[in-house]
Amino acid sequence: MNNNTFSRWKESLHLKILSGYLILGLLVLGIITAVWYEKQVFEQAEAEERSLLMQRATASEAYRGLITLFLDNDRAMLWDDSDMDTYDRRESHTMEVIDRLKGYYGEPAQTARIDTVVRLLHEKRRLIERMVDMPTTAYRMDSLLERHLPGLEQTASVRNRKRKRNGADCSACSARKRKKNRHARPHG
Repeated sequence: MNNNTFSRWKESLHLKILSGYLILGLLVLGIITAVWYEKQVFEQAEAEERSLLMQRATASEAYRGLITLFLDNDRAMLWDDSDMDTYDRRESHTMEVIDRLKGYYGEPAQTARIDTVVRLLHEKRRLIERMVDMPTTAYRMDSLLERHLPGLEQTASVRNRKRKRNGADCSACSARKRKKNRHARPHG
């Protein structure tokens, strides 16, 4: 029996050692799984952070571009073709950045706001082009006036001379008449 007990005890010992290794293996596997899961969560958080940083950088770049475009128009009437080309490059770059920014926002309300900014930029562009053309239009008007003004002056002076001769609408004549009438009235 002694041998039988010893063999049971030996089997029990082997079973306990095997159970220990099994528990140790499960523990190591659990640790590896936990570390892997934490690594996945950390990588996902880093990816989200990179995405947010890229979104923030794009928003900042779009903001700087918009501010530059909005501050550029104070002297648009004095622009020449090179200034308009510079504005075109800045506007094109800003529009590209806005398109990238639009990709970061999926909500319709945010996309609609970005579309509103784009429409305002197009309207601003149209107004700037009109402002740039204003001096050209003014120059054309000046040259037309210079060509036609001498004839208009002659016509106006001929009409004034005729009025003076006829006595119509002549303020000096009516003042003289009033003065005469006052002296001619008897004082009573």
